Amino acid sequence: METAFIVLLGVYAAVFGLVIGSFLNVCIYRIPRGESLSKQPSHCPACGARIRPRDLVPVFSYLFLRGKCRSCGAPISARYPAVELLNCACYIAVYAVYGLQPITAAYMLMCSALIVAAFVDFDHRIILDRIVIFLLAEGILLAVFSRDTPWLERLVGLFAVSVPLLLICIFFGGFGEGDVKLMAACGLVLGWKLIVLSLVFGSIFGSVAGITLIVRKKATRRSEIAFGPWLGLGITLAMLFGNTLITSYLRMIGL
Repeated sequence: METAFIVLLGVYAAVFGLVIGSFLNVCIYRIPRGESLSKQPSHCPACGARIRPRDLVPVFSYLFLRGKCRSCGAPISARYPAVELLNCACYIAVYAVYGLQPITAAYMLMCSALIVAAFVDFDHRIILDRIVIFLLAEGILLAVFSRDTPWLERLVGLFAVSVPLLLICIFFGGFGEGDVKLMAACGLVLGWKLIVLSLVFGSIFGSVAGITLIVRKKATRRSEIAFGPWLGLGITLAMLFGNTLITSYLRMIGL
């Protein structure tokens, strides 16, 4: 009975992740364009036709419509189901790692915020301030009400990575102010240990991606490369596996 309940909650997490993922697509498209998230109904970007409720079912509507608008036949970007599935996968992973506890919901919301930040940064080379503010608010609430991480560790996390990144940004470049603010907000959510590990992961992934683009001649050393997606990936991996990795490392060196 207990196993069935755990599985059922996992299914709920997956479905909820898909539904929220559909909303994230709206955020990714509309917020950078200054469009309302609530006043304007969902519509086809090509013909402007209003999308019917039956065509808004995450993933399945895309498959049923074969990736085309019902009204005009214009192709629908595969990014829409990809974002929905990505958010779904994040919710399942967070639930699998943390189980049924308040921090699970907080980390699910952080994953969704990071997905929006990553895709907007990839498209427009900006980290949205409203995403940073959302994460800061979440970090403050966790510092006040959560006991899983000491509040002082969260406070140190606010500055542990963001201050060095700010100095690098000022004197050497390579990072944007949005990256600095994102790491500050996520440091408040995760604490200093996990945010430092996040930077390590993000730097590795970002460097590999940048070198790959240069080798394939799709970018140069002077090209502006979105770093937000790789920071988001690093933050997510640290959130999911960071505590286990840190504990294993400390045991390995005898601490």
